[in-house]
Amino acid sequence: MTLMMYCVFYVVHPLWIDTQIDKKVNLLRPYLLEHYPYGKWVITTVPHREDDYKSQNPYTISVTFENEPEATYYYRVKAKDKIYQSGYSKESGSEDFKHLERWDE
Repeated sequence: MTLMMYCVFYVVHPLWIDTQIDKKVNLLRPYLLEHYPYGKWVITTVPHREDDYKSQNPYTISVTFENEPEATYYYRVKAKDKIYQSGYSKESGSEDFKHLERWDE
């Protein structure tokens, strides 16, 4: 019985994570449209099912803006009204970040 429960967990858990990530991405899109109505961006998520990514938080969503392709912004989505940038990174250059949001607690 215990073995069967572990098997079910390892099958269902990744599917549950996928469902939650999809919900969060669907909440993030309107947020980005509201804050950057004239911008274009690409949203990516952590491929949590691949071995090289298992240590990364699957709920962190990356956004790369078309007018700033060398920078990546990381978003956390807890609810419709609780979306915030949790970090950012840049491949090269010393330019300021164009889409940096103020972090209010």
